[in-house]
Amino acid sequence: MSGLFEVSAAKYGQQDTITTAADNFGSRQQHWNGIDVTVNARMDNGLLVQGGLSSGATSYDSCELNANLNNPSQLYCQTKTPFLTQVKLLASYTLPGDVQLSGTFQSLPGQQILAFVQYTNPVISASLGRPSNIATTAVQVIEPGTQYSARLNQVDVRVAKLLDLAAGRVRLMLDIYNVLNDSTPLELNNLYGAPAGGGSAWQRPQIIIPGRLMKLAFQLDF
Repeated sequence: MSGLFEVSAAKYGQQDTITTAADNFGSRQQHWNGIDVTVNARMDNGLLVQGGLSSGATSYDSCELNANLNNPSQLYCQTKTPFLTQVKLLASYTLPGDVQLSGTFQSLPGQQILAFVQYTNPVISASLGRPSNIATTAVQVIEPGTQYSARLNQVDVRVAKLLDLAAGRVRLMLDIYNVLNDSTPLELNNLYGAPAGGGSAWQRPQIIIPGRLMKLAFQLDF
């Protein structure tokens, strides 16, 4: 693959460590360009709405620094994500009979899709035309910031009823988490495997959002 390299056998294992500021060798830049919007509204009818939207793209550039550090690889030294948008909203409203209905909604970008291919010593040696010093190495074959999994859309709801008793006040609550029963992965397997071994486990979900959950609770104030 273009942009990959290995230290020659004569220099393998040699180190010359210098601790200094990166600016002494060149620039390394990271920028975020986007927009943030926040809403906070309380209506005359008692409806409360709060939330916001954040959307932006992040760019990263270390090409100049890599070149000045005698790094022959410029692979993925300059990357840029698309505009990634997240939305978070909260609303509450009091119904007749002192029944309070509230809920939250969040929509978040999916997980970045990566693919690390494991190359073993025989494969590396064959590509170099000489014995390699590396037993195995993982190579990222998808440019970072270019592919993402499905978005996470989650809705949580609460219904509460306030009761006045002689001993105090009781709040009865019914909470429903993940009302849509969304099963979006929160973590994916990015290891594609060896070139000859296939990638059957690639992108297999490692963690998914918990399923729909209902909870009954009460709060006693006295």
